[in-house]
This record gives sequence, C-alpha cells and structure tokens, in this order.
Amino acid sequence: MPVSRQIKTVIRVGPGGDAVTAGIRKARKAWDEYQANAEFSRDAVYGYLQVVFDIIQGWKREGVADEYTLKALKQHDFPIRMKADPFGRLIYCSTGTWDNPQMRSKWANVMQWVAKHNKKARSFTEFVTKNGGLNKCADLARDGFGPDWT
Repeated sequence: MPVSRQIKTVIRVGPGGDAVTAGIRKARKAWDEYQANAEFSRDAVYGYLQVVFDIIQGWKREGVADEYTLKALKQHDFPIRMKADPFGRLIYCSTGTWDNPQMRSKWANVMQWVAKHNKKARSFTEFVTKNGGLNKCADLARDGFGPDWT
C-alpha cells in the first residue's frame, strides 16, 4: 500500500460493543493486508503499524490502553507472559501465528519513541519515513536520541 494512499479508519463500537475486540479485528485486518502486500512493497508494513499506533494512541487518550491490551491477552487465551507495553501486546494479539519477539520489540520501541517525540501529531508513517525509516528510528530510540525531523 503506497504511503500516500493510506486511509485512516475509525473503530466503531455499537451500544454494548467491545472496543477490545473491535481494535484487535481492525489491527488483524491491517496485518492481513500487510502480509498480502509484503512481497510487493517493503513499505507495506507501515499500513499495519499505522493502524496499531492509532488504536493504542486512542486508547491512551481514554486512559484504557493498558487495561484493554491486557484484556486482549486474557480474552484470546494467548499463552505468552510479557511485560510489554500496549503496542507490543496489540502487535502480539493481532499477528496470529506469526511470532517474532525481536521484530515485535523493535516495532513497539519505535512506536513508543514516536509517541514521545511526535509533538505535532503527524501520522506515524509520515513521522517515521521523514526520520529515515523504521531501522533509523529504531537506532535513534535505542540510543536515546530525538528525531531529526519533527
């Protein structure tokens, strides 16, 4: 999915609906789209990561990110014990049988770094790509540096 054509969707939960299930479903759909396009575009992952970032940031604004992601782990009987942050938990819950702890950790660390430094509320994808991509942002986050571009 080209970066310029990404569309932001809203999680709609009806009366009595479950925001956790809706969030996981939305992230899972983005994961499936990423998997379908990964061999054609190395930037395909940004669509998935953007969705995860937006869901967690929305839950953080509501003050429920930890609660909801812990509920997601319990709700789906995931057999993992993790001290991960909400980003890592949602990645874990939405990627099905794929389990790559190093990649999950890298993506979660970049998301934490973007959440901390993205003061102008730019999209996750724009912020990361303007700062050199996932690998460069992972290095900046690991080394404790701020972004080159804000």
